[in-house]
Amino acid sequence: MKGQLDSLNELKRDLEGELEKAGFTKEEREYKPHITLVRQASLDKPFEIVKEEVSVPHSEIIAGSISLMESTRIDGELVYRAIYNKSI
Repeated sequence: MKGQLDSLNELKRDLEGELEKAGFTKEEREYKPHITLVRQASLDKPFEIVKEEVSVPHSEIIAGSISLMESTRIDGELVYRAIYNKSI
């Protein structure tokens, strides 16, 4: 991932501090900005082959908002719900 990572990391630190003040527990795992494209994919051939066949063009994504998401399991499925959204 490239771009304004310093700004993104600063935002993450600020949010983390405010969330801790509000009683949320800080995660200890390393922060890695990402976009999840698929969850629980079902492939008809090994991933290594698919990875070689798929070409992802270079793209720039400009974020217009940021959301605080809550993840919970409902009937065994992971469900995400935005509990706060802010335009940026």
